[in-house]
Amino acid sequence: MVVVFFLGIFISTQLTANAPSTILFFDLGNTLINTKNENQFIFFDSTLGYLESLKKKHYRMGLLINVPDAWGKTQDEKLKKLKSFVTKRWKGGKPFPWSYFETIFLSPETNKRKPNPYLFNQALSWAKGKS
Repeated sequence: MVVVFFLGIFISTQLTANAPSTILFFDLGNTLINTKNENQFIFFDSTLGYLESLKKKHYRMGLLINVPDAWGKTQDEKLKKLKSFVTKRWKGGKPFPWSYFETIFLSPETNKRKPNPYLFNQALSWAKGKS
């Protein structure tokens, strides 16, 4: 069984034989990090502590991110460009904790960017496969 909510966070709860497993999917820009200043990215207040708390409680986390088509033809190319783009502009003290996120879904093309359901459906399919 999968239950889904979206309020800046996309939550997929899977009921397994052992225990409930919750997967939280976040947007990156202007949800976890403040990207209003294109040259200086920082965490919103309390975001890092919140992510660390979720990690300590063994919540599984992922990201759903719109990226420009020009960042690459493949998901790997786009992910490499995204990480470089964020790292070059990062002013948040500690580096962005990419390792906290079990999976990252990127828009493959402009017409599949959020709010198009494509990324949400990809995350749901992935979550169902993890049950």
